[in-house]
Amino acid sequence: MKKIVVIEDDTVLRENMLDFLREEGYDAYAAQDGAQGLLLTKEVMPDLVLCDIGLPKINGYDTCIAIKKVDALKDIPVVFLTALSGNEAVLKGFNAGAQDFVVKPFHFSELLVRIKKHIDLKCKKDQLQEMNYLLEKKVKERTAELEKAYNQLESANTMLEKLDLLKTEFLNIISHELRTPLNGIMDPLQLLKLQVENKNMVELIRLIDQSAIRLEEFSLAAIEITRLKTGKSEMNFLSVSLDCILELTLLQIQKKLSGNVVLMNHAVEKNVRIKAHKNYLINSLANIIESVNVYLPNDGTLEIGTTVTPKNVCIFIKSKKTGLIAGNMKNLFEFFRFDDKKCDQRQRLKLYLSQLVIEMHHGHIHFPGSMEPETILTISFPVLQDNSFLG
Repeated sequence: MKKIVVIEDDTVLRENMLDFLREEGYDAYAAQDGAQGLLLTKEVMPDLVLCDIGLPKINGYDTCIAIKKVDALKDIPVVFLTALSGNEAVLKGFNAGAQDFVVKPFHFSELLVRIKKHIDLKCKKDQLQEMNYLLEKKVKERTAELEKAYNQLESANTMLEKLDLLKTEFLNIISHELRTPLNGIMDPLQLLKLQVENKNMVELIRLIDQSAIRLEEFSLAAIEITRLKTGKSEMNFLSVSLDCILELTLLQIQKKLSGNVVLMNHAVEKNVRIKAHKNYLINSLANIIESVNVYLPNDGTLEIGTTVTPKNVCIFIKSKKTGLIAGNMKNLFEFFRFDDKKCDQRQRLKLYLSQLVIEMHHGHIHFPGSMEPETILTISFPVLQDNSFLG
């Protein structure tokens, strides 16, 4: 039920107004002067005040000013009841804080319309203030949550940076601690090879040497994979000639392959340049060619060449005797597969590293399969246009 305070010194009018308002469903209260009216308004906290201007002790203007000065009452609408109708009286009333005027004598129906309008406006204003309050509260809560999340993120980021630094230091330590003892084994072995003549000892030294090389290759490949995966290896890409890369690759592995690989010069495009880190790419291509050669029959030969399109250059590896290769090539690049005895896990690790490097060069390894029976695999790279780097 909405509450209304009536401040009116005319007893008859005051009582009539109280009766009328109560009949209309309002909870009505009355005071006969401004001082009583101010106290009653503070006590009741009404939804609207009807106030006569010509009151004893404190007039209506000052009563309205006093009401508006109280923070808890300042939003309560005040409607003046007065016989004064001049512009000066109206202006003075609005300056005092009133919301409306009803000129005496008035019809109760007119008064009721004014009452409903201002109470409705107050309700909407109260709702808006409540919504603003809830919204501000929600914004503060959300801001506090975001600040907390930001602080947690900052803390986590700081921790990650510390862990990243520790990881880098750990990799450097592991690399050093692996290389140092291995060098201590491999260097004396090379001296022993030159001095020992006993066949049994020579074979023993050979086995130790092979084991040390395998351990070194496996360890270095694992460390390098970790560096690439964590962004700790710096790869400085330059414009390089692909035919030069292929020649250097075969030069690096020619002793291991016993002449089984032929670089088809007539099928290698000249002056084709790609964006690459030369050493990484040479080592990766060498690993792939070595691994393919494992499956090659004793009398087989690998043929290597290139084809060029406007956007890509493709390195192909072919063999006319691909019997064992066709069913195993994709398996070569599956990390840690145990059902293939020809390719050990060390070689698989090196192939995985090679695949990472090729992907970092925006390259792609493809296995044609039965569509091109003589082609074992192809490796494609984007071609540099006008010697400019790709973004």
